[in-house]
Amino acid sequence: MLAPFGGFPRTLDALAAYGAALRRSGVPPPPLRAPLPRPRHAAAGRAMFARVYGADAPRILERLERLDGELPQWVLEDAYGRVLSRPGLAVAQRERLAVVFLCALGLRNQLSGHVRGALRCGATPGEIEASLRAAGGLLPIDCVDAVRATLARGLDER
Repeated sequence: MLAPFGGFPRTLDALAAYGAALRRSGVPPPPLRAPLPRPRHAAAGRAMFARVYGADAPRILERLERLDGELPQWVLEDAYGRVLSRPGLAVAQRERLAVVFLCALGLRNQLSGHVRGALRCGATPGEIEASLRAAGGLLPIDCVDAVRATLARGLDER
């Protein structure tokens, strides 16, 4: 559960910075490669991704593809299909954990999406706040404030 939130977000941020550096320098990005077929977890991952991101899912997948052509498949099949779709915890609990992990790691780029994902998957604002309190003083206050700002906006605004 921690690996996708500690590893994937940092990977996304690094790819975004890499792409920006290439654009600033005028160097063309590497050519896109065709994704490898790995359908085993694809359906479960796509369903979980759609549940977490709702109507924003296609836009987010497009953003991932702009970072790297194989990234959407990797995120859908591995992070959402193999890890987040497995049995054990309810999806709302997993999303609350994601919020705490991202907040603890100071990874704000994906934080609001997972706050909204927790809400979409059935967590209440009070439950999300309780998850933040359970982490005690380990969370950076600016990230806690970002979570609370997203909760205040709810699902209708970004």
